[in-house]
Amino acid sequence: MQTLPIYMLKASPRVPVITTRETTPRLLDKIPECQQEHNYCPLVPLSPTDDNQASGMLSFALRHQKRKFLILQEDEDVHRTYTDYLAGKLKENIKKRTDTEFISTEKVLATVSFNNVLSTITTYKPDCMFYVGGPDTVLKLNSYLDSAVSSGRLSRQDRPLLIASDGAVSDALLAKPTMVPFYVTHQLSLEEYREPSHVYGTDSFAVIAQLISQAGQKPNFHELGIGAYLWHLLSMHRVSDARTTISRIMEDNAHYAKPYIGRKDRIYSYFGRYNRLNAHFHVWRIDNQLVADADADADDEHDSVLPDTVSQLSGVVPLSNR
Repeated sequence: MQTLPIYMLKASPRVPVITTRETTPRLLDKIPECQQEHNYCPLVPLSPTDDNQASGMLSFALRHQKRKFLILQEDEDVHRTYTDYLAGKLKENIKKRTDTEFISTEKVLATVSFNNVLSTITTYKPDCMFYVGGPDTVLKLNSYLDSAVSSGRLSRQDRPLLIASDGAVSDALLAKPTMVPFYVTHQLSLEEYREPSHVYGTDSFAVIAQLISQAGQKPNFHELGIGAYLWHLLSMHRVSDARTTISRIMEDNAHYAKPYIGRKDRIYSYFGRYNRLNAHFHVWRIDNQLVADADADADDEHDSVLPDTVSQLSGVVPLSNR
């Protein structure tokens, strides 16, 4: 998010920000001031990060008894920052373990032959491939592997399980006829993805409503100053006062780990001020144009339902109960 340094460093007071689709865990890398202990930046990221995605992809593969990994990274400049980071994080996570084997990271592109990928598969026999990139390349890759199996250049049992990252999700991918099932990850469950409005977009409005409710009717003039008090007496309101008030509430929420409540009572809790608690990516199974949640039977901590006790303790009323 290129404008974030402007909102946090140039604007005075700082502009409160809610990010809805950003998955990079490096949102504040260019703003070291925000990492200082007593220098809070008003930021609420709703989406899980690519750190969550990398750990989720590997965990899913391990649950399916996969231990030998090949990473395929789309060789495309447009999304280079995303693919470099996620492919690197996957490699790091694999190599940290003593029960897994990392084969290599291969650069792939829809317009370039996949013969090198086939050679790596037949030589080193990975049992799982992680693909990081957009939809076009993985569509061509899948078709190529189907053809390799049909022609006898690759045996069906040697074809690795394919798990693609969220960047690959598209209508074309979800509708693709497949010879064997494959998987993709996404920030949302399949049910949430199919909603007419983006879940994090609608939940951002719930977060805003909660912040306004927490602000109450009477501003904190001790913090805002005598100028704000005079403006209040004249029934005039300044944007800067609103920023200051909302930023203070966001800081309190971060410091005391107070959750935000989205639509359908989804929980957004944070640790270390900016890190979302219990965030994870969902996994979808694509099998010959049929798409289903592959993690539906797992404990769904991400976007879980808020217990009544937490609601009572925090003093926050779920939006659905207002």
